[in-house]
Amino acid sequence: MAELRVAKGALSEIIRILAEAGFSSPAARFFESADAAAVLKRSGADKIISGVIPKEAIRSDYFEIEADLDSRLTVVAVDMGGFPPEDIVYVQDVAFAIPAEVVEGLCNYQLEFDGEYFLFTDKGGTRHTLRSIFRRS
Repeated sequence: MAELRVAKGALSEIIRILAEAGFSSPAARFFESADAAAVLKRSGADKIISGVIPKEAIRSDYFEIEADLDSRLTVVAVDMGGFPPEDIVYVQDVAFAIPAEVVEGLCNYQLEFDGEYFLFTDKGGTRHTLRSIFRRS
């Protein structure tokens, strides 16, 4: 099975998050979010959403919009008991609630923490979002 690679700084921050969570069996979980409002307005997609432009145009415009999204990767603490055992993986004794197929998709990337945000980098140091990683898969 592929392993999730986590940089020392990211692991330290995750341990801090889990310690503050208050769960008896905490696990880390990834969430990625992006504030799309500015991008939608700039691209004119807000007109699609409001019905001014036919919704059939959404699919073709989405990929242009997606490239401009400023994604933020967050790691949160969850209760491990809410996940099936096969979705719990351990990295240096820290539990992560991540399905095996996601871990497999992340095996060529390393989770890092830049002091403010979590991010994935490839072996060349290029930053990636979860969306960009799994769009390639």
